[in-house]
Amino acid sequence: QYGNVAKFFQLLSSYIVSTLIVLLYVKYGERRNITSMGFSTSGWVKSYMQGAIMGILLISCVAFLSAIFGEIEYNSINKSFSLMPFMAALLLSIINIREEVIFRGWFLTTPYSTENPIRAIVVGSVIFGVIHLGNANVTALSILNLMLFSVLLSEIFLIFKNIWIVAAIHTMWNFTQGKILGLPISGIQANVSLFDFDIVPNSLTEGFGLEANIFTLIILIIAVIITTKKIVYLYR
Repeated sequence: QYGNVAKFFQLLSSYIVSTLIVLLYVKYGERRNITSMGFSTSGWVKSYMQGAIMGILLISCVAFLSAIFGEIEYNSINKSFSLMPFMAALLLSIINIREEVIFRGWFLTTPYSTENPIRAIVVGSVIFGVIHLGNANVTALSILNLMLFSVLLSEIFLIFKNIWIVAAIHTMWNFTQGKILGLPISGIQANVSLFDFDIVPNSLTEGFGLEANIFTLIILIIAVIITTKKIVYLYR
């Protein structure tokens, strides 16, 4: 996917253009300032790093439990690993924040959502799950986990009012799963990875990736309980 320069710039431009379309719609269509979407201009690097650490820790907990209980097995360092495609994949992952701009930055800041944030979290998360129904090897558990993941990101966004944190969580959740561990990301097989992990045949993880197993459900439920307590306190 990232093996040639033309493909790289095609993906890069599509990510940038699609994000810009949303931003321009908010600015000129809804006549809102972009900062209302959580694009804080001060301390954004720190916010992004905090989110990146959170994303890595969350998916690492899932991967650790999956390895301990036999869902995945470590094989080796990927012998075909190449630094340039890996760095290109990292750059594209960082820039590809379309889902967060739409589901958190835009949807959660519309009048519909600010009027009833809890309703907005539920509606947005159901839609987030539904758009992944067409992914390869999708299961009921994987859709439930994706909805919970969306609930978590939505609540974190409402707590911090910061798009950079949730964008980084989402980016590093995907990047660690696909480009570090070499596992499928929501049914999409990674082709550039640092390590080579094998998925145990006939496991819940097979085909779709870590988002389809029970350990993702456990970790996300724990995380959502923590953030929900904060949301209830803020919006009571």
